[in-house]
Amino acid sequence: MLQFTTILNDVIFILLHCLLFLFNLQTFKKQLFHPAVLFSLVWLTVILAHFVFKFTILNELYSIDTNTYSIFFIGTISFTMGSLAASFQTADNSHGNQKSYASYKYPALQLNTRLRIFFLIFIIIGLPVYIYAAYRLFIASQLDDFFIGLRTELNYGDEDIGPSKYLLSLAIVLYAVNLYAYFNDKTKLNKALVYICLLVTIVYAIFATGRLFFFMIFAIYLGMSYLFNNTFSIKKYVWALVIFILFFMAHGVYYGKGGGREDNFKENIYSSTETFGVYLVSSLSALNEGMNLHNEGSQSGNITLRFFIKLGQQFHLFANQELTKFNKDFVFVPYATNVFTFYHPYIVDFGRIYAWFMLLVFGLLHTLIFNKAFQTKKFRYCFYYCMLLFPLLVSFFSDMYLTVLSTWIQIAFFGELIIICNKLFKQNISTGPNSK
Repeated sequence: MLQFTTILNDVIFILLHCLLFLFNLQTFKKQLFHPAVLFSLVWLTVILAHFVFKFTILNELYSIDTNTYSIFFIGTISFTMGSLAASFQTADNSHGNQKSYASYKYPALQLNTRLRIFFLIFIIIGLPVYIYAAYRLFIASQLDDFFIGLRTELNYGDEDIGPSKYLLSLAIVLYAVNLYAYFNDKTKLNKALVYICLLVTIVYAIFATGRLFFFMIFAIYLGMSYLFNNTFSIKKYVWALVIFILFFMAHGVYYGKGGGREDNFKENIYSSTETFGVYLVSSLSALNEGMNLHNEGSQSGNITLRFFIKLGQQFHLFANQELTKFNKDFVFVPYATNVFTFYHPYIVDFGRIYAWFMLLVFGLLHTLIFNKAFQTKKFRYCFYYCMLLFPLLVSFFSDMYLTVLSTWIQIAFFGELIIICNKLFKQNISTGPNSK
């Protein structure tokens, strides 16, 4: 039985996170998808789930000590401070001019239909190339099951899927583009393009084997839906979350990560439920264990700044030396996990103050983009707001900001490419032979 002091410690920090969430909800005008509100809600939910799961589906789960709880709570405060700073900066421009969703008149459709169809055809043509590259990885794994072999080779092999991997990033961007176009103009054609693009993107994600790609798709839908709907429907978002969780669990059964195709329905329900619980909350308990594997401030930027260090080496700005390999070893809490929340790579790079400072920066960035997206509904701001929802929503799981910076560069490149092509297409039309 858990000690009374441990339970009291849990309850105190749950209440602190609850108060911070309520403060943010009131401060930011009850906008649930405001970055500060959402970030505090995510951490309140996960910490509360950790407490509940210790008495239910994960009754052996290690407790969280005061030191780790303090890291989480101060980090949420830091993110809130960044959001407040961004809000103060735009307060003069927006004071007295805030428009409700109901009264907001959306701008004219900005994304050309033929351009979107062209890119959609491009990723459809590229899909067989992507699948063939995945098949070659499966052969290299020398395993019998295709998807398990593919995932094993992607995670532990010496090769990746090759240049065709960029098609996945393009497909995700194109899904956001078509969803934006649909919310601006709900025609049958735009609706069909959304569904076709979603289906193609899901196929790409399936062959990428990682469940986080599905979470990115889910985050894009949540963000666009919130920005463009006149009313907020809790029922709709709960149903979307339930569908995502069921898909998440089915994905785990199929890949043997929480159940198996040979097990019966009851066994799969039990295994997938436990696995979902481990994915959701074990990273919190794992943070202490993970910091024990690498001392605080020991990596000197080799993780979160790896992209910049490698870039500097390419241009001979830094000494050309091999970076410290950072493989996330599994720890047992007592459930096996190799994810340690957002905080771990930042803490082992330069310490917890660095982690808190970066959260302040991310809070500032998120909120600046959100304010622009909310006020203007322009594609660029809506696009980046929805994309940044993904690392925010999975901050309890792992860092998806600086440690995957190359992915964000790909996404930004494709997003800006579509914006530029769209502008050029409009210019060509306006200067064509039939223009006046």
